Amino acid sequence: MNAPDLLVLSKGASNAPEIKPPARRWLLRIGIPAAVFLAVIALLLYTARGALVPATDVWVAPVVVGAPAVPDHASSGPSSTPATTEGSRRSAW
Repeated sequence: MNAPDLLVLSKGASNAPEIKPPARRWLLRIGIPAAVFLAVIALLLYTARGALVPATDVWVAPVVVGAPAVPDHASSGPSSTPATTEGSRRSAW
């Protein structure tokens, strides 16, 4: 039996066609990872804006809770209960 000639399969074969290497895809290798990295940095900066930007000065008015004002016509009736009840004085959520 004759052994196959393995020199035919080598790169130095004279009748083998020249195969060019694939083109470099810079967009896939550098562009997309850079875009993902910049998007993550942008999201981190957006979420940390409360710590990075100084707070806006706000004027706060103090609230004084006192007795409810009862109109004159409501107190002149036969009942002595106030016109407002505890539920109506609470803030509406």
